[in-house]
Amino acid sequence: MALATNWDKWPGNMREMNANRRLLFIALAAAIVCAGITYSFTFWMQAKLNTEYAKIQSIQTGVLLSSTYDLYGSWDQATEKLQSSPLLQGQQLQIWSVSNQLVWPWQNASPSRNAPLFADEAWSDRHPILLNGEIIGTFSGLSGREQLVFPYPLLLSISIGLLIGLVVYFVMQRQHAVHTLGIHRVSALLDSIRSRQTPSLSIAAAGMERIETSIRLIDEHLYRLETLRKSMVADIAHELRTPLTVLRAKLDKALLSQAALSLNEVVVLQDEVYRMSKLLGDLQQLALAESGHLQLEKRWFPVGDQIEQLTGLLAMEAEEDRIVIDYHNNDAGSLLYADENRIKQVLLNIMGNALRHARSKVSISLVSENYHCVITITDDGEGIEEEELPYLFDRFYRGTSSRRSQPAGSSPGSGLGLSIAKSLIEAHHGSITAASRWQEGTTFRITLPVINDSA
Repeated sequence: MALATNWDKWPGNMREMNANRRLLFIALAAAIVCAGITYSFTFWMQAKLNTEYAKIQSIQTGVLLSSTYDLYGSWDQATEKLQSSPLLQGQQLQIWSVSNQLVWPWQNASPSRNAPLFADEAWSDRHPILLNGEIIGTFSGLSGREQLVFPYPLLLSISIGLLIGLVVYFVMQRQHAVHTLGIHRVSALLDSIRSRQTPSLSIAAAGMERIETSIRLIDEHLYRLETLRKSMVADIAHELRTPLTVLRAKLDKALLSQAALSLNEVVVLQDEVYRMSKLLGDLQQLALAESGHLQLEKRWFPVGDQIEQLTGLLAMEAEEDRIVIDYHNNDAGSLLYADENRIKQVLLNIMGNALRHARSKVSISLVSENYHCVITITDDGEGIEEEELPYLFDRFYRGTSSRRSQPAGSSPGSGLGLSIAKSLIEAHHGSITAASRWQEGTTFRITLPVINDSA
């Protein structure tokens, strides 16, 4: 059972796994995009700030060199002082005199001191050294180092990207959880509505597929109920019109002829009045049972003896139709706490239907299962078509098999018998089901708790 349950949940689990994978993929994509944007931004900011820093360093270096030259009066003495200055140690700085003679660095001096240090160096790369508005030389390079505004930019970008990816994942996961919870609630609500309408149907799908299937089944059921509602008035009118027509015709004839009705005519009128009274009584009883206001007079009684009495009551009709009633009481002496008259009404209806549709045999059995009485009634008739089984207990529903088995000249049933039987059994907190195979017969299974004193 547990394996079957897990197997039924497998499609839903696969969909949940796929949803989590999609969320992880989206979060990973967001992390990569954010990391790339962050890295590009830090690279741009670093380049921009380095450019500004280079300008400031150029100005500061020019001021330092011009001040040193002004202090010592020549580049030879100035460079000797600069050589011992800790500010310029290890820096890539080159200084040329106004005559384009390389005066710094000393360690790179060569016999061709008039040539620049790098042969391909352009004049545009040099910065002038000004003293009192006059150019006293040029320099190239900076006396300071580049400042790292964002240390380790790649690591910073990856960290920010992962952080944003996690935030995106948790936000989307929360939204997905809320969405999934909403779907489960809607699905549960639709399942509860559908189970009340079509309890014999089950749905193996999950998620949105389950909701779509439930809505489709509910829509089909509502369409069928609407069709049934429209036809119900016509059915009731038809059921009442026939006896009323007979009554009116007989009474009009008696009035016109000014003669008393014969005994046979009074019997016919009484039968028609009985039919109308029974139809109205069935409708009232069905309404009370379905609304939960039906009064049950429960007491202990031997249900096996009741079935045996009903079997004897139907024995004469069975002999006329050459049908054998086979009754097996496997729980002799069993008592049932229920409304004896209501249970008798249900059994008489089901047994009468079985006798009417049987070809040669009706089998009835009584067993006890887990503190429940189980009554099985089986006939060997033509059976019920499979597509009719879900609607068998609907009010005013007449199957094709019942129409075929109707004797010629007899009036059709009202289509309320099985609906009333189902409502009475459910009022006792029991259940009634039907199973049938075409050309093999039909089996009705009634399950009643031995005792249930609620409502």
